[in-house]
Order: sequence, then structure tokens, then C-alpha cells
Amino acid sequence: KLLLILAHTVRALRSTEKRIARASELLIDNVRRIIAKINLPAPDDAPLKETAEAIQELSRSKS
Repeated sequence: KLLLILAHTVRALRSTEKRIARASELLIDNVRRIIAKINLPAPDDAPLKETAEAIQELSRSKS
């Protein structure tokens, strides 16, 4: 029974990690759209990608 609970927990954590990764991608897209709407020069994507990677790393370390 304990193994079944563990399996469900692992599955839930993986699902959460995928949702966090998708949310960070959406956040980057939204930032790009906002920048385009207010006519700012396009930023270097590196800081956005680093932020997304940091968010994903945090989600992995908490699981």
C-alpha cells in the first residue's frame, strides 16, 4: 500500500513539474507580447530563459 501511495505521489510531482515548465514558457511568451505592444526594443532572451530554467530547477528540487 505504501508503494502505491509513493507511485501516486511521484506521478503527481511529475505532472506538477510539467505544469510549471509550461507556465514558465507562457510567462516568457507574455513578456515578449507586452514588450512588443509597448514598442520597446526586444530584449536578449537569455535572462528570460535563465529565469524559466531557475523556476524549473526549483520545482525539481522541491519534489
